[in-house]
Amino acid sequence: MIRRLGHLCRLFASATILLAGAAACSDADDPQALLLDYVSRVENVTESEAAADDAFESDLLRYPDRRDLRLPLADVRIGMLEFLGLIQCGLQEIIGERNSSLGKVMPVSQQLIYEHRLLVSARQCRRQLEEKGSKLFALQQTLDEIVAIKTADLPRAYWNATFGSPEFEQMFSLAAAPLPIDAAGAQTAEIERALEHLASLGSRLGDATLELESARLEAHYKALTSRRMAGELLGALELLRLHLDAAARAIESRLENRPMCYNQRPTPNARILDNVFRKYYVAQVQPYLAQAHRQARNWLESVNRLAAAQQAQMPPTFAAYFEAQLSLDAPEALWTRYERALHRHTEAWQTVLGQCGLMPGNP
Repeated sequence: MIRRLGHLCRLFASATILLAGAAACSDADDPQALLLDYVSRVENVTESEAAADDAFESDLLRYPDRRDLRLPLADVRIGMLEFLGLIQCGLQEIIGERNSSLGKVMPVSQQLIYEHRLLVSARQCRRQLEEKGSKLFALQQTLDEIVAIKTADLPRAYWNATFGSPEFEQMFSLAAAPLPIDAAGAQTAEIERALEHLASLGSRLGDATLELESARLEAHYKALTSRRMAGELLGALELLRLHLDAAARAIESRLENRPMCYNQRPTPNARILDNVFRKYYVAQVQPYLAQAHRQARNWLESVNRLAAAQQAQMPPTFAAYFEAQLSLDAPEALWTRYERALHRHTEAWQTVLGQCGLMPGNP
């Protein structure tokens, strides 16, 4: 049985959708090794082989391709006379930036700043002409067109600068090992702050009171790429889900075949199982579970808040990915399935320990 679980360790490391970068199963900081050891002990004591050959295959999904995420933006094309007329508002400088050689290759974060500045400036210029009683009707019409186009474009630029950006693609990459056992949470908080900042922009984009500072925005993007959070945190949830389910199946299988104890009187085998529960689950697995649960929940909450601000622009490909992998309440989302496995695992232990009179707190 232990040899079989060693095979499963190798199988999991080579799954079609890899929880990539996983260290060797003997690595002391590798949660996969910890969880496999725990499941093997439960199987040995319960004399149950509950893990099928595909029991540890990951269901994690790759982040959608950039070409399926990026939304097109409209070009602002105006005649020379209208362009010169914008000098009095300073708007021609902003439009000129976008049409420069550097402007044509600006990253999506800078495109967001540009689209925001252009819309704010176009609205201000239009108001100025109206307040002055200007008779430059062609220019006013041009400004009205710019405002209409950029009002529609700004939410798309916001999407491209978040879930459609290279930084998000890197953050959601599975090319990282699941959260190590000794992982610290400092960078997680920094990434959550970056996501919260981006989410806070949604309702204020195009508002003249919002000043998008390039340096501050780029610092947040840098934080997002400091860790491949999907590989670490989604990978950890997937590992826990698979192994908690396996341990629960082993206990359930034993209880379906025959009781572990009678009349709440623990047998020698039951006391060994209780030792596995206390020494391996409570002392080793549970601290890792608590750490992964907390970090993944906090990160997913931030991701969900940002996604809520983007709902109107969300491409169908991403919507399907989000519901399967990032949602906190979709019926078949990873988080929901992980919580079901955790509940099932808890119930299995409560049942067997209760049957044997070994529930924590019992004399």
